[in-house]
Amino acid sequence: MKKWILVLTLALMAQFGYRGIPVWAQEEAVVASSEAQEKDSAEIKKVIETFLECSRVGDLDCAMSHVSKEFLGVLEGESLDYAGLRLHFENSFSNTTDRSFSNLNVLELNVGDDNKATVLVEYELEAFNLKTSARIKKSRRVQYSLYREGGTWKILSLEQS
Repeated sequence: MKKWILVLTLALMAQFGYRGIPVWAQEEAVVASSEAQEKDSAEIKKVIETFLECSRVGDLDCAMSHVSKEFLGVLEGESLDYAGLRLHFENSFSNTTDRSFSNLNVLELNVGDDNKATVLVEYELEAFNLKTSARIKKSRRVQYSLYREGGTWKILSLEQS
């Protein structure tokens, strides 16, 4: 009788262990995936914040270092590629001063498994227009699409709404 109990116990352990290991491995994979998404989300937020800060201080090279060479987007109703975005910033930086961004809110952030992400942000923009000698104050809502290039997140497109 004791032998049968031992055999039954070993059979149940083998059966449980066989099914338990893949379940435990799946749980570890989910945790690792969640941690990777949290890391990606933090990196993406940092890219957007740094891009806006570079724009605030008028550092063209810094701002463009966060933009993919494959960039295509719509800014202030104008379709732009990488060179067009660079020219837009050159004009903006030479025509405005005392730029500031406030109330930056990330409304939505989605990270895909394909090294792509989207983030919807809203913020307040203020600047002084040197040509018109007028203060500019705008609320902006911008949808950014990003792509991981060589381990670094880059802005692939943006569209204001």
